[in-house]
Amino acid sequence: MEELHTDRFAELMKEAYLSFAKLSDIGKYFRTYCYRAVQDIDLSLNEIDVLMSLFYAPQKNTVKDISENVCITRGMISQSVESLRRRGLLTVDVNSADRRVLLVALTDAAAPVIAKLTEAESRFTEAILSGIPQDRILKMYDTAEKIHDNKERIRLGDSAE
Repeated sequence: MEELHTDRFAELMKEAYLSFAKLSDIGKYFRTYCYRAVQDIDLSLNEIDVLMSLFYAPQKNTVKDISENVCITRGMISQSVESLRRRGLLTVDVNSADRRVLLVALTDAAAPVIAKLTEAESRFTEAILSGIPQDRILKMYDTAEKIHDNKERIRLGDSAE
């Protein structure tokens, strides 16, 4: 019986590995698909992530917030923020409550870029989720959130539930 459990566990580990690889591939292709939509604007993938993070979660508007939202280091986010600020797509202001914290916001000049990106995201999402019932999509979103939360606990050194 224990051998069967071990075989099943090994099979689950294999499936988890292959599923994570597939999800990673989908994420990479999604970023590339969106990048192609704004290729004429010459933005990096990280700059696109900063813009979309601010678009979808404008209240999470510090370098730390954006970094946590898109899972990119603060240093890379800072570089992207500065580049986007120089291009007039973002404003950067000092937080009056804590002068060490910079508050980042989209400018009106970012609107056409955001429009192209959201259109690309919409096309991609519609195509990739085609044929999947809505209840399964919602379960997938829930499951992905739980997996991400578990990953964060592991990252922070607490693997217990």
